[in-house]
Amino acid sequence: MDLLFLIVIFAVFLLPTFFMARKQRQAQAQVLQMQAALSVGDAVITASGLHGVIVGLDETVVDLDIADDVVVTVERASIARVNPVPVDNADIVEPAAEPVAGNAEGVDYSEERPTSAEDRVLGDTTDEDRR
Repeated sequence: MDLLFLIVIFAVFLLPTFFMARKQRQAQAQVLQMQAALSVGDAVITASGLHGVIVGLDETVVDLDIADDVVVTVERASIARVNPVPVDNADIVEPAAEPVAGNAEGVDYSEERPTSAEDRVLGDTTDEDRR
């Protein structure tokens, strides 16, 4: 009876852990395979969310074109996935040349604002109120 109890405890606690670890190893193997298969021209997304097109490769680093004439170098291990939709810099809308005065709500934010975190949380309280 004690042996059966030990087998049940083993099955209940250790087998799910084994299967989860196996699944994680398979997912990690897929990521490593994807990173090894990268090539120039692939549209990729980094782990930090940066979208770009590969313009240069090395054993450990990748050069990404993220905008017109803007190339950044990132670690190959930071590439999270290949983007199925290629990045097209021609579709990017440039911001207005002049800053827009005011805002959509018409609120004037030019008045004095709280500078410390405590003032932002407490609002219009005095030192007397805080004690």
